[in-house]
Amino acid sequence: MPPLKGFKNKREIDAEIRTTESRIETVTKLKEGENSEAIVQYWLKLAAECIVTSDPVEYDNTEKAAAQQQYHEYEDKEQRALNEKEKFERHLGELKERLKDLRKFRDEWTD
Repeated sequence: MPPLKGFKNKREIDAEIRTTESRIETVTKLKEGENSEAIVQYWLKLAAECIVTSDPVEYDNTEKAAAQQQYHEYEDKEQRALNEKEKFERHLGELKERLKDLRKFRDEWTD
């Protein structure tokens, strides 16, 4: 993100504020998407775990082995989604701080 100095007028600051607000909206949507993905992967992982721990009469060893593999895949995908969500949360915090600083800088601007 560019530093606060270097703006020639309030119009440039306002443009940067609008850009930052747009980025905040985008990152918020991306974060929510990763949260949804983590939830989906959690439920898929839970379903696979139910097969793995089920009675041998319900599922044979081949099906249980496949479910065990899927469990690990879902667990990995869930963790990746959670990591991405955390990354987006950090970036969102940085953007909100930037927006606050820009607004303060604009309000203190003297022509």
